[in-house]
Amino acid sequence: MSEKTDRETTYEELSGEAGKAKVSELVKGIRIAMLTTLARDGSVSSRPMAVQDEPFDGNLWFLTRVSSEKVDELEENSRVTLTFAEPKDARFITLKGSASIRDRKSVV
Repeated sequence: MSEKTDRETTYEELSGEAGKAKVSELVKGIRIAMLTTLARDGSVSSRPMAVQDEPFDGNLWFLTRVSSEKVDELEENSRVTLTFAEPKDARFITLKGSASIRDRKSVV
């Protein structure tokens, strides 16, 4: 019988409401996230984005110009990675998911 590693004893996969609550707790107060998208040439593009101060319901909100290159990239491939860091609290979070473009005029 082998001993469990630290990762095995502390890792817990969460989903649903428990997952949302944990993500909300981890990203709370972190103002900037690195948004990574897939560029047209197949490389990855990362840029800092300001997280909008909205209650977390499973969605994170960012503002950008509709004419930005990242919008073009997201229209071709919606898969993204968000990376958050708050070194003073030793919080480092990476989230993978899908992004969608919402026109401000259409959001109520």
